[in-house]
Amino acid sequence: MYQLPLARHYLEQQSLVLHEYVRFGLFPQNINLLMVVGLLFGDATLAQLFCTLPLFVMALGLMGVSQHFSGQWLWGAITGLLLFILQPVRETLGYAYVDNGLALFCFAASLALACWYEKHRQSQGFGWVLISAILAGTAAGSKLFGGVFVALLGIYLVFSSRDIKTVLWFSLLTLITGVGWYLRSFIISGDPVHPAGGPYFGYFLWDAVDLASQYGEQKTFGVTRNLLYLPLSLWTAGVVLWVLAFVSLCLTKVPRLIRMLQVIFILYFLFWFYVSQVDRYLSPIYGVGMALSAYTLSRGYYFLEQYLQFLRVFKRPAVMVLSGGLTLLLFVSGVFYQYRDRDIIAAIERRVDYLFNYGDREKYNNRPGVQLFLAADKHINQYGSRLMQLGFENAVYFFSGVTIGDWYGVGRYRDRVNCNNQGCTPLSPKAMKQQLKSFNSKMLVISTHRYPKFNPDTYESEFDIVTRDEHGVLFVLKN
Repeated sequence: MYQLPLARHYLEQQSLVLHEYVRFGLFPQNINLLMVVGLLFGDATLAQLFCTLPLFVMALGLMGVSQHFSGQWLWGAITGLLLFILQPVRETLGYAYVDNGLALFCFAASLALACWYEKHRQSQGFGWVLISAILAGTAAGSKLFGGVFVALLGIYLVFSSRDIKTVLWFSLLTLITGVGWYLRSFIISGDPVHPAGGPYFGYFLWDAVDLASQYGEQKTFGVTRNLLYLPLSLWTAGVVLWVLAFVSLCLTKVPRLIRMLQVIFILYFLFWFYVSQVDRYLSPIYGVGMALSAYTLSRGYYFLEQYLQFLRVFKRPAVMVLSGGLTLLLFVSGVFYQYRDRDIIAAIERRVDYLFNYGDREKYNNRPGVQLFLAADKHINQYGSRLMQLGFENAVYFFSGVTIGDWYGVGRYRDRVNCNNQGCTPLSPKAMKQQLKSFNSKMLVISTHRYPKFNPDTYESEFDIVTRDEHGVLFVLKN
């Protein structure tokens, strides 16, 4: 979507210049800068790898947490593997999303604050607050939901510490490390959380209809906002494994570290449940949810160990390594079983091919819209570097100029389509021509899949067809 085009824009401009035609050009963008580094030292493949690596770091962190509270890393290894089969993780693995980086910083901030909570009556515990604040600020500077998560951490700190000095230091460091992107947004648009703050600070790139449409779309995800449906929400979001995390809430004699993680987990989950049940928006508690699941597994094991003597053999290092290997085997077998009705080998090959060949634009031109965008790219010298598009927002990266068109923002689709109960169709040729002129563009791409009632031949009075395929048509204005 807009992530790689935004990163490329910063790299080309060599500064943080506003890109007004991407969907969230003023959101916090720490992880986007990581993508910039990937593009700087490599290509889209490296940028996407940088977005995937945080998950592996989190898996190692889960092993450390497990070792800390149970004396065995095996439970963390198991949940670290299970992390990769959560639906929101599985669907974004290998792609340029900011959510995995956000998940890492939120997990790290939570663990640091949990370490403070474990030692806050000791003088050495204060350092963990400072570390947590820096990590929390980084999370807040990665995505708006990171800011929400940090606010919950701050609220927890206020009630658990009852120490104004601790709260002030946490707030100050979080503000210093996290406020930059919000300040930039406020200076440019007058809204520190643009576009979300439009009703309060005024609208800029988005208008009221855009924002209402976005909120309406968010409400279509998940289940009814009623606590009776909370168990079902785990299923629809693809995080059924977190049943183990919820079980941990019922356990007694829980370590202070785990108790703190439980509070943060349930607070953010309830926020997600009532505000937006998009599965990716659970990323701030990926790590916490899996850590609590690991704790439940370890408690279950120790409970059974009291009655089944043979389980004590699993404490031996050699047996633990063997158990870890068997767990990995079961994990792989479970994935194959889950996709038993599909060609999983072909699916894996497609995902690997996407990851390692995304930067090879010529090789990857079989995706919808890509061939049309590549064709437009070859006509930049003749028709300019601005392209208007309808229906191909996921192929924007494959045009090296400026692409105008998305569901929301300055290039919103609704300004260029006529809609009724039977669907939407692009504007008349003359009206579309005026749209292009208003954006100083001479090229137009329209998806015939998104707008099946559109007849490209009706545009022949104002446009020439450069090329077409099964996905859409590339037009240029007549001289």
